[in-house]
Amino acid sequence: MRIILKITAISIAEVFLFGSCALAETESFQNPLLYPQPITEYMKLPGSITNILLLGIDFGHKGYWGSGGKKSLENCHTDAVLVIAVNTDEKTADMISLPRDTLTYVPGVKGIYKLNAAINCGDSMEDGLCRISEAASWLMGGIQMDYYFAVDMNTMAALGDALDGVDFELEMSYTGHSGKKYRKGLHHLDGVGITDYMRSRTNATVNANDIGRTGRQRKLMLAIFQKLKTNPELVIKTVKAAQEMKDGFFTNIINEPVTETFRLLSIAMGMSEHSIGSYVLSGKYRTALNGWNFTFTDQQNRQTVIKEVYGVDVPPLQYVGFEYTKWLEDAGFRTVHVLSVADQLREYIAGYGKNGITAKQQEAIDAFEAAYQDAALAFVTAAHSMSKQDTKVMEGARKKLLESGDAAAKLCEYRVKLPWATGKLFYADPYINEVAVDWR
Repeated sequence: MRIILKITAISIAEVFLFGSCALAETESFQNPLLYPQPITEYMKLPGSITNILLLGIDFGHKGYWGSGGKKSLENCHTDAVLVIAVNTDEKTADMISLPRDTLTYVPGVKGIYKLNAAINCGDSMEDGLCRISEAASWLMGGIQMDYYFAVDMNTMAALGDALDGVDFELEMSYTGHSGKKYRKGLHHLDGVGITDYMRSRTNATVNANDIGRTGRQRKLMLAIFQKLKTNPELVIKTVKAAQEMKDGFFTNIINEPVTETFRLLSIAMGMSEHSIGSYVLSGKYRTALNGWNFTFTDQQNRQTVIKEVYGVDVPPLQYVGFEYTKWLEDAGFRTVHVLSVADQLREYIAGYGKNGITAKQQEAIDAFEAAYQDAALAFVTAAHSMSKQDTKVMEGARKKLLESGDAAAKLCEYRVKLPWATGKLFYADPYINEVAVDWR
C-alpha cells in the first residue's frame, strides 16, 4: 500500500522559504529561513551615537499607483535604504547603505523577507516604516534606528530644488528615469537631476546594479552635505520645504519635527567631509525564480563594518551561511518553483470536477499527484541534510514531476502553458510570508 504524504499550498510555502521539516519528521532541523531570532533587546552602544534611517520610496511614481490613479502602499518599495550613524562625542558620521534586495527579518512576517518590500507588510505607511526600521535594526545585529526620514520621488525632487540644486561630477553618461539625457562630466543637478541620479541602476552605464547605485547615492549625499555646510541658510529652507510636503515626507519625530531635524543637521554641519565614512553591507548577488534578485549578506564585511562604525561585535546571520546559500542556489530555488507551479495545476484539476473524467485522465492525475508528493518530500529531505545524494534524489523527483504535470495538463485540457521556468510570480501567492507582495 502506498502512503501518501498530504502537502498543501501553505506547507509548500513553508517548505521553501520556511523549511517546515515536520513534514519529513525532522523536527530537530531549525531552518534559519523559518526561525530567525527577533530582536528582544537593542544592543548597547559605546559613546553617544544617534542612528538615522534615510529611506527613498517609489511611492510618488504614478507607475506604482493603485487603481484609479491613487497611491497604494501595496505598490511601493523602499529602494534606497541608508543608515547615518552620528557620533556626537567623536564629531564623526558614517553612512551605511543597506542593499534593497537583502534578505532580512521583518516583524510580524514569517521567515526571512526582502528588505525593500518590508514596507508592504504594514497596515499603514507609519506601520510599514516602523517595520522596515526594525528590519534594518535586525540586519545590523540589534542596533536601534533612533529616527527615520522617508521621502517619495516627487518630494526628493522638490527638496533638491529647495537647496537650489548641487554641482556634481557625473562619472557616466546615461538617460534618467525622467527621460532627460546626461553626459559624463560636471553638471548642476536640479531636483529632477538629483532624483534621476539617485535612481540610476539598470540604466546606468557604470556599475549598473544595486550595489553600484548605493555608492552613487552616498557620493551624492556627500555633495549635498557640502552644499548645506557652505550655505547654512539653505538648511532651514530645505527642512521647511520637507515639512510642507505632507504627502511625501514621513518621519517618526512627533514633537517639533522641524526643530529636531534642524538640530540633527546642525550637528552634521560641524563636521568636516573627512570625518564622514562611507560603507555598504555588501553581499553575494544572486538571481533566481523569474529573475528576482536576492542579496545574501557578506558575513565578514557585515561584522567588519559594524565593528568599525560602532565598536561592537555582532553574531553572524545563520541564513547566509555558505553551505545553505550554495544549496539554495544550486537546487532549492529551482525545485520550489516547479512545486509552486505544480500546485497551481493541482488547484485547476481540483476544480475540474469528477464528471466526465476518463480512466486515462484519472490515471494521469493520480500519477501527477504521486509525483508531486514525492518531489515535495524529496525537497524537505534535501533541505534537512543538504547532501549531494539527497539533492540527486530531489532533482530526479523534480524531473518526474515535470513530465507527469505536462501529461496531466494536456489530458485535462489545461490551456495555460505551464510556466515551469518563467511563469507567475511565486511571491504573488498570499500564503507566502502571509502577505501578497509584488517584488520588483
